[in-house]
Amino acid sequence: MRWDCKAAIIHNPSDPETLTTFWMNRTGQKANYFGGGSPGSGNCACGETRSCFNTSLHCNCDENDEVWRHDEGFVTNKDELPIHTFHAGDTGIHS
Repeated sequence: MRWDCKAAIIHNPSDPETLTTFWMNRTGQKANYFGGGSPGSGNCACGETRSCFNTSLHCNCDENDEVWRHDEGFVTNKDELPIHTFHAGDTGIHS
């Protein structure tokens, strides 16, 4: 999966455990990680390797700035597939 973002976060900055952009698995449960992250980690692929643009964040999109960024990776846990829904919750400029 790939999420291209510009001022569109994945994690809520006031509560990093809350995802504003997320996907749901085949049983309709909200996944707490993004493609390339480990199940249960809350991470995107770059968060797993600490290689995000801002290494203190879980995902590149959490930078929440006016620069086009992206997070991408594979969901390899077969129990989660197929992906049922993708929800993009924060799609505006930060305040």
